[in-house]
Amino acid sequence: MSNSSETKNLAANLTSLAMTNNDTRKFLEGELPKLNTSLIAAGKKITETNTSIAKMKTDLGDAAKEKLAMKRAKDAEDALQLLKPRLSAIQAHTKHLELETHLGNMSLFIEDEVNKDIQQSLESVQDTFANQLELHSKTLKFT
Repeated sequence: MSNSSETKNLAANLTSLAMTNNDTRKFLEGELPKLNTSLIAAGKKITETNTSIAKMKTDLGDAAKEKLAMKRAKDAEDALQLLKPRLSAIQAHTKHLELETHLGNMSLFIEDEVNKDIQQSLESVQDTFANQLELHSKTLKFT
């Protein structure tokens, strides 16, 4: 059995948690377009890197252009290295959001509406990134 003041304290705590969850939801809804923009930019960089790697493969066949091909290989590697911290940060941010979601009693909202799309996008970018690193390392072995 609880008294009136305990009930008031419990009600105040629950109201506070509900307001925090609502603020978190609003924040997440506001941040998703920014995350999507970052993923689109990462996709463009990967596409540019793919184009550069394809061009390097044709240049590697011509011995007179070896120096140019090595510069392009270095540029492509630099681009891939620039993407790696960003993808790691996105992955860490997503993990942080998942933890907050489960601890903040909003798991149904996030998992059903947001988290699946974010995870699929990140996995796609990570797979593409891994494939490009593998292709890049194979290309460098031929030189």
